[in-house]
Amino acid sequence: MPRIFDRARGVSDFSVFPGFHWAQNVPEASQVYSAFLVGTFLIFAVFGRLGPAPTIRDAGGLSVPLQYFCMLLSISPLITVMFAPEPFAYLKYASVAIGTSSREILAYHEIVSAFALLAILCSSALIAGGDNVRAWVRLFGIVALLGSVWVTGKRAAVAIAIVALLIVAVQRSRVPRRNLVLGGCLATFFLGAYSVFYQATFRAESELANGVLGYRIDYTRDSPLLMAISSELRPGILTILEFRGQSYLYNVLSLVPRDFLSNKPYPYSYYFTSALFELPPQDLGWGMTTSIFDEAVANLGLSGLLLAPLAVGLLAILTDRVTSSFTRALCILIICGLCAIQVSVLLPLIVFVMSLLLVSLSMRLGLFGLRSEQVTRSV
Repeated sequence: MPRIFDRARGVSDFSVFPGFHWAQNVPEASQVYSAFLVGTFLIFAVFGRLGPAPTIRDAGGLSVPLQYFCMLLSISPLITVMFAPEPFAYLKYASVAIGTSSREILAYHEIVSAFALLAILCSSALIAGGDNVRAWVRLFGIVALLGSVWVTGKRAAVAIAIVALLIVAVQRSRVPRRNLVLGGCLATFFLGAYSVFYQATFRAESELANGVLGYRIDYTRDSPLLMAISSELRPGILTILEFRGQSYLYNVLSLVPRDFLSNKPYPYSYYFTSALFELPPQDLGWGMTTSIFDEAVANLGLSGLLLAPLAVGLLAILTDRVTSSFTRALCILIICGLCAIQVSVLLPLIVFVMSLLLVSLSMRLGLFGLRSEQVTRSV
């Protein structure tokens, strides 16, 4: 897609982003990036032929306990907003997300966004649930989904909501797989139109909104990876992390309060955005969108170009072995998210899924006095 964009619109001028502009002029980085695309396609093709996925045991509908559980989680971001420093700021759409609020509000908004990510999928599960889901429960899911998208105030939330609805609908056989391509095309068209509206309405004063550069960065997503590759091919010119594994260390220690660990690292976008403007690591109030691929390169070197696709492929194989449609939908959303946003944003969802899998495994093994036949189909 970046190649198509450049041929159709011409090579973009990244001078406003020094890091991207420098990486654009490193020819060997483009060659490595092209090889990465081919290698990733081959890895995914091989992993996709490792065997058919088992049948989902609960495709017919959501169990009643799981419906109530999803309802509780679907309103969690709205409850979180009630305890925000300025809860009334969320009455105006995108007023918090676009970065015009105070640092305190923006910091708390990360918590709200984490709950919203989980709530969007839970609401989608209620909307696209089986025949045993009552009409008022579906209506509750629609209202909660709209509320989660509203408080998040980002285009990504709309994209995640659409992807989550498609995932859950397909998993529960509400949409034939042959119609998935048509649904994807319609979703892409809607997201494109909504993005144009969002840019013109809420980011009209941004430098990115004045031309096609914003769309070039938002939808082609090659610039962060090219910058990470260039920093490895030409060391000493631009450095993203202070040491190898720095952002991975943050992911491991993310639940530890900074009051107890003052020298805890920061999320990857904190370092990447600073390096993008050739600045020492600092909080700029916003972060450039990254993915698991460029984060792997920054942490592991060029070997990350191989390890990251292998990790995604392995997660896909493990997801295919999950027989619960709810848990499988969560895993698919995580995999899609890893390819589009930084790992730290997905940590709450990853922890939640790991907890579900551990509980299910413990029950299957008969731990805590539970026998395997006591495992309900909702876990």
